[in-house]
Amino acid sequence: MLVAYAREIRKSGGIDLHIIGVGGRGHVAFHESGIPFKGSDVMLVKLDDNTVANAVADGHFPSEKNSPRYAVTMGAELVYQAKTVVLLACGERKVGL
Repeated sequence: MLVAYAREIRKSGGIDLHIIGVGGRGHVAFHESGIPFKGSDVMLVKLDDNTVANAVADGHFPSEKNSPRYAVTMGAELVYQAKTVVLLACGERKVGL
């Protein structure tokens, strides 16, 4: 399914505008450290405990029990093929990034 998603993006001519968020440790679009740049189109990633805790602290979920443990994300290679990329850093703990 994830491979098909990336294929459909390419088939339709790519992404015109990609809006991505920055994480508290500087990663973008759930592209955590250790994920290779090349060949990482669309993937399912396991969220680490810090990311889950921050999702609760930022008010996205009422508790860690309610927070997802996995996220579907695009790898950096596919993200940066977009014609325009907008990077957003929202929240008090991201002020110093």
